[in-house]
Amino acid sequence: MNLYIQTSLYQDNKYVPHLLEHCVLFSQERSDFFTYYNGVEGTTFYGYTDLEFTAPLTVDEVLHKITQPISLATFSFQKRVIADELKNATYSQKLREKFYQVLANTPQIVANKVQKGISLELLNAYQKEWYQEQHMLLIKDDEQIDFTFWKGKILKPLIGKWNKKQIALKHLTYQKEKYELLFCEYRNASDILVLDFFEGLLTSYLLWKTTQEKKYFIDTIRLTLSDRFFFLSLEELPSVSTVDEDFFTFYKNYYLTGLAFNHWRGFVPIIALFTGEYVDVPQHQAFIKQLTYQDMQYILSLVLA
Repeated sequence: MNLYIQTSLYQDNKYVPHLLEHCVLFSQERSDFFTYYNGVEGTTFYGYTDLEFTAPLTVDEVLHKITQPISLATFSFQKRVIADELKNATYSQKLREKFYQVLANTPQIVANKVQKGISLELLNAYQKEWYQEQHMLLIKDDEQIDFTFWKGKILKPLIGKWNKKQIALKHLTYQKEKYELLFCEYRNASDILVLDFFEGLLTSYLLWKTTQEKKYFIDTIRLTLSDRFFFLSLEELPSVSTVDEDFFTFYKNYYLTGLAFNHWRGFVPIIALFTGEYVDVPQHQAFIKQLTYQDMQYILSLVLA
């Protein structure tokens, strides 16, 4: 199971929720150490923390563990652990940080630097504010939201339509590599779903086109969903000027069929965490059905502009 906790950036920095994730799972007691710190997979992203755990751990046990006050010894030790981690940040981690800075138009948004002036009192206050049931979703073993727990009880169905004006493109160069960021600063789940579908359409078309040309296909499109942005990062412009309308029709039907078997639903729980909207399979299918070839060509025109 996964416990998703919405954890807002602190002063545009991911350091505080990252440090908290380490602290709440750590224990100097041997049994707890191997049960939680070594037995629970914790990851902090831009805007949420994911705690993955399996039986025999129960939801109540995990919830009890992560809401306990943090000791000064744990706080001091984990600050050193995080500092060591951040000294060895990967290129991919640094790149995502740069992307986020560009999209938010602020250099203050960072993930791979130690944030100074963080006290135990501040971390405990952050824990009390965000490690609360109204900020949590429980994801069951079948990767479906548990609607009997916390935020799952108050989710709403899909709200509103997507707005073309929400989608934009930014260019940047990082360490002499050129990147394109196709993104939306989303208002609702619809804005995310349309860009997610576009990524699948473009990737599939490139795969088919290069295969027909007997060329090797390299998937260069990556997706990132944060509490503010959903974006696709492209290492280089796709070698297409258009997607054939016939291929669009084929892929749309292919996608709709896959949805019936819960394919392409991976972002739905995170969308629900951030927007409060849950899109079930029939709603997801209905949304995709109303997307047109002209919609996709409009988005592609942004990439090729």
